[in-house]
Amino acid sequence: MTRGGVSSREGENGSAKVGNKRRRFGNVKLLPHGVYRIRWVAADGSRQQETGMPTLDLAELRLAAIEREMARAVVFGEEATIEPIRFRVYAPAHLERLKTRGYSPESIKSYRKDLRMVGRLIGDKYLHQVNRTVGRRVRDRLSVTETGRPCSGYTINRRMAAASSLFREAIEDGHAVANPFSKLTKAATKQREFDFLGFGARRELLGKILRELRPAAEFSMETGLRQGEMMRLRWEDIDLTRDPGMLIVHISKNKKPRRVSLTARAREVIEGIEMTGEYVFPWRDRDQGFSYLWAQSQAAAEIKGRLRWHDFRHVYAATCAHAGISAPEIARLLGTSVKTALRYMDHAPDNYHERAVEKLERLRQGG
Repeated sequence: MTRGGVSSREGENGSAKVGNKRRRFGNVKLLPHGVYRIRWVAADGSRQQETGMPTLDLAELRLAAIEREMARAVVFGEEATIEPIRFRVYAPAHLERLKTRGYSPESIKSYRKDLRMVGRLIGDKYLHQVNRTVGRRVRDRLSVTETGRPCSGYTINRRMAAASSLFREAIEDGHAVANPFSKLTKAATKQREFDFLGFGARRELLGKILRELRPAAEFSMETGLRQGEMMRLRWEDIDLTRDPGMLIVHISKNKKPRRVSLTARAREVIEGIEMTGEYVFPWRDRDQGFSYLWAQSQAAAEIKGRLRWHDFRHVYAATCAHAGISAPEIARLLGTSVKTALRYMDHAPDNYHERAVEKLERLRQGG
């Protein structure tokens, strides 16, 4: 039978072929009045069916959810069910959980804005109804803001990451069966060029930043911490009894904790900060928080749009490369991939190969 350009044929073994796609579980059929029906064999051997799915995507998604429930019931010995909840209802609960995990007010504000944009495009759908087709459509429509202005690739990818985080949690809570934003092709971004800053240029740059942010900026240049890692840094995470000092990053972008050794200057910065609360940088919990202070600092130094806080991390990586540290070592220091660390190797010294040979000779003589 053919209707609307989609064919449906049921085989003798209970499988079905819709749109030239054969399934190993259940079957889908387009009914004469324009809706889809799914049929499957339950665990007790009884034949079940549901009717009323308006699109083929929803029918396939529902059939996949049923198969997933049956598989989980076999593995765990219990019945797994999907609890339907709408995106606009689940998003506020997700934000509340982020607060309990130590996310700063500024990060929560950014997450809220990104999820609001994604929710506006998803509409009133339930989480388990959002499939990869919807995810791709949302990604393509995120290229403009609510006011019609174009968005950068960085902004689109950040909003997709926020939505992906929400769906990962929804799957754990039993509200969704798959993450529609997982492994979607990211929006194209323009790679920034990272210039090596000498220590004199560093001092000149720090002199243009507000006094309240100056210790944090210099500390980022000396350790390569991401903005979120720095804002979540607690006094208990720093150990100055060692030589050199050391800090532990518990929550990282790559989900892996790492240790960061402190340079002599980073140690001086930490020792010069007064301990006034749980966090090392106390402006985290102020009403006029980080974003306000950084915007004021950019305006005062006339560097708005030309310098991001994340560039301090690039300064650290470029300095490491200039000092002759290898890409794998830089990757471990930054908590990132070797592929990302290779971007900084243009700043390696001209005699990098000679230094490598010297290290090999020292190893041979020591052995």
